[in-house]
Amino acid sequence: MIRKNEYIDNAYKGMPKPKMQPRNRLPVSLFLIGAIALLSSCSSANPTDASRTTVSDEPVHLTFYARQTISEEDFKLIFTEPLKKRYPHLTLEKIDAAKSKIEDLIAAGQTPDIIFTYGADLKSLEPLHFLSDQTPFIKQQNIDINRFDPVVVSAAKDEKGLYALPLAVQFNALYYNKDIFDKFGVPYPKDGMTWDDTIELAKKVTKMQDGVQYRGLDPESLNRMSFSKSLTYLDAKTEKAAIGSAEWRKMFEMMYAIYNIPGNKPQDLKKSTSVSASLDAFAKEKVVAMWPSVNVLTNLIEAEKQGVNWDMVQYPSYKESPNVYGTVDAHFMLVTSTSKHQAEAMKVIALATSDEVQTISAKQTGRFTPLASDQVKKQFMAGNPGLNGKHMDAIFKSKTAPPQQFTKYEGGARNFAYNALVDYVEGKVDLNTMIRNTEEAINQYVVTQKAGEKK
Repeated sequence: MIRKNEYIDNAYKGMPKPKMQPRNRLPVSLFLIGAIALLSSCSSANPTDASRTTVSDEPVHLTFYARQTISEEDFKLIFTEPLKKRYPHLTLEKIDAAKSKIEDLIAAGQTPDIIFTYGADLKSLEPLHFLSDQTPFIKQQNIDINRFDPVVVSAAKDEKGLYALPLAVQFNALYYNKDIFDKFGVPYPKDGMTWDDTIELAKKVTKMQDGVQYRGLDPESLNRMSFSKSLTYLDAKTEKAAIGSAEWRKMFEMMYAIYNIPGNKPQDLKKSTSVSASLDAFAKEKVVAMWPSVNVLTNLIEAEKQGVNWDMVQYPSYKESPNVYGTVDAHFMLVTSTSKHQAEAMKVIALATSDEVQTISAKQTGRFTPLASDQVKKQFMAGNPGLNGKHMDAIFKSKTAPPQQFTKYEGGARNFAYNALVDYVEGKVDLNTMIRNTEEAINQYVVTQKAGEKK
């Protein structure tokens, strides 16, 4: 979820503080026994010592490295306030990736205890030696994995183990500006539309009037649209570019068709492919009629105060995959393999994923829970007056596409594809040439990255 100009999920409002259960105090001997058992179960790939697994009431300061943006207000609501009540001997400091590079922290010997990031970024942590199977710590804290949506959890797993637990998961919806449709006398979008339906509707509201160019549809990003097909830029097994497939070709052609509706192409196409820029065009500039994207409800509640008359319908689907929207797009937390306080760090994660805190998060902050609990799901933005009359049922009408297997080079490969798409849409290169040149660039990028890792 985006809040104001933050990139994803940052919308927390103050609420009554959660009533936490009293902390159980166990004999130190039991903790020592648990630590020894854990040591015996861990492999050499996940080194653990007693100092990391033994839990006591001694003060412990933990660091939380946010590669996924989270506001100070949100952090306080979900993490520090519940932690202060349940485990007063634990303190948690947030370090924003935008302000502190992880490489600098490593060089200074200040590696974080917890990392907060998005699913596609998990594998990029592997070269930093932060990833490890979290199962021993999950078991130690008696976290029931069955409480989570299994599809969401599967996005953080492979044959080596489970690397993280989810804090929140995105949904997709098609947001639309009712005033633009009213201006041109065109019926509003409806649930169940395919992408072809959506593009045809966009043509009817892409018009110039009173010196303003209204754009019928901003697709938000190539990444978002490809998620419904569970596509990746790299083959996870071969680590070779995968954008030459028939599905990717259809994706590029659809993006071309959308942007080349006469009058629908933004002036700065490269800039507009960022989520924040395309959101601004919809919610601030008020020139986009339809915007398919992630959970931005808190942004739109604020935008309505500035005159944006919006509503939402089901996210468009591909005709061969009806009622399917994006793949698992979740925000995950993990205990680093280098943390000296792994057990304490997992206590933080356990608390943040408890029913109690997840209910607060869903109701007050607009984060969609990764828990399977219908009771918690029903609390999503419950009672928020800014959503009165909105078609909230649209959120629940689609199912998630299967999660992808990402490589640690996925982010870099995506950047090459984004830049190539701009050239293709603007007619600077044909599709075949664009795909060939981009695959060559991606493959060379991977070779260069691997060579650097060997040094």
